[in-house]
Amino acid sequence: FYSPGHQYNSIIKASNMNSLSITNTTVANNFGLLSTPFSTSTIACDTSSLTVLNTIFYNPNLQSEIEGINVNVQYSNVRGGYAGIGNIDADPMFISPGDYRLQILSPCINSGTLEGAPLTDIEGNPRPMPIGTNPDMGAYEDDDPSTSIQESTTNKNNIVVTPNPSSGTVLLQNIS
Repeated sequence: FYSPGHQYNSIIKASNMNSLSITNTTVANNFGLLSTPFSTSTIACDTSSLTVLNTIFYNPNLQSEIEGINVNVQYSNVRGGYAGIGNIDADPMFISPGDYRLQILSPCINSGTLEGAPLTDIEGNPRPMPIGTNPDMGAYEDDDPSTSIQESTTNKNNIVVTPNPSSGTVLLQNIS
């Protein structure tokens, strides 16, 4: 996105708006016009207030992911890093260059926050999966039926296994 009169060459430009919110979105593998004299970024925000939550910005071919002022980023994966609660800077480990679902070992899985997250992902899958965890960063919620074990918050002598029923071997060991 190129806007004459502004020093931005960006994919998303927030300008002259009261506020803008980007939640559980994936913006990845975009190419900038590096031959232009303008900076190339994923997000350019000049006079607007921008809130980014549970989002992945991973565009290695751009100079930067976020430029501007009034930007609040939380629980997001921003290539190159960005200050904010719960943010990470890591390879999101997409399934493939054109498939932006997350591999099972992705650092973005269960790394988002429930506060402000939608109830479903871009495909209509419930968020979070498994129930009782945090949602994933990005547009897709991992639907792998991995087993998670949590201590019960109401009774410390009980545990919760999700999903239930579970398949495979689950080893529980009490170490005192």
